[in-house]
Amino acid sequence: MDGSGITVPFNQIYTADGKWPVEGHGVDPDVIVDDEPASVLAGQDAQLEVATRMLMGQLGKHPHDMPRPPPAPNTQEDD
Repeated sequence: MDGSGITVPFNQIYTADGKWPVEGHGVDPDVIVDDEPASVLAGQDAQLEVATRMLMGQLGKHPHDMPRPPPAPNTQEDD
């Protein structure tokens, strides 16, 4: 009625030994984070907060400088 629809995934993952590691089970998370309904309703995202905290910790342990950009390309046509 409203033009919406659903799709069904048709790609599966299988291993070299012929097993289906994800089908019927899903992917186990690296870190389990509980979403509290009150926090979600308040606009907080516990998963994003944990992921951000973890990544910032990794950056602290392995600092990384951004490479300098190369000189701008010459876009002038030669006469």
